[in-house]
Amino acid sequence: MAVDPATAKIIAKAVLDVLTDEKKRRRLLIIILIPVITVVLLITMLLFLISTPMSLLLGFLLPDEIKGITDLQMEYGYNQFIGENEKDYKDGSGQSYGEVTLSGGSVELVYYNQLDSEWIDGLYGTDKFGSYGCGPTAMAMVVSSLTETVINPLEMAAWAAANGHWLAENGSFHSIVPGTAMAYGLPCAALSADDQQGIKNALSSGKLVVIVVGKGNFTKSQNFIILRGITANGKILVADPISKSRSEKEWDLKTILKEVAQNAASGDPIWVIG
Repeated sequence: MAVDPATAKIIAKAVLDVLTDEKKRRRLLIIILIPVITVVLLITMLLFLISTPMSLLLGFLLPDEIKGITDLQMEYGYNQFIGENEKDYKDGSGQSYGEVTLSGGSVELVYYNQLDSEWIDGLYGTDKFGSYGCGPTAMAMVVSSLTETVINPLEMAAWAAANGHWLAENGSFHSIVPGTAMAYGLPCAALSADDQQGIKNALSSGKLVVIVVGKGNFTKSQNFIILRGITANGKILVADPISKSRSEKEWDLKTILKEVAQNAASGDPIWVIG
């Protein structure tokens, strides 16, 4: 719709007045900046709550608020915590898995479990490895299976913490996946959760796919798991750092992708490696 000359003249005069009047310019700048600053502060506060260890927040929060922040971290943060009272922890802890290889997939996969008695009580940064170690455990499997280097989960945890991929009382930043791949000379590319065919093609061509799943079949919080192959009837084989039994089952890809965490820090939480 065209603006009539009289209206255009009034608008132009108002704009000119603002541009030439110092006080009006400052007032306009304040009007523009206030909502921008408000949004930035809200986003900053949300990110702070998501990524800050609960131990630093406990003294400032009421019980209901603590539960709310915990739920928020579980849903949107990097929280990969598994509690000692959870079934997976009880079932897996205290066992010595020894040298286990998972076959039938894209590659013969060296399997590690974060609850193995050899490292369950070790440290990931300053946290108990058994509760937070799914990230380094998954990446230890990838490196040990795709390269000439054999590295165990505790060694990978030490490397990850030293290289900025560990987040206190939360687990691993998603950057642990591309960061580890780069460090060990492995090709790594992010995929969208919508690209089911891309995932199937990667598995069919002998590559591994690392994903971060949220609450569901594999975890109550978040968990790094490996898609290690695809069967003749299209089912997916996995390697789950906290469950050997789930690592021996066949899975429907749609079921897995429904649980993919959507809050990746470095691309989507699906990476093709190899």
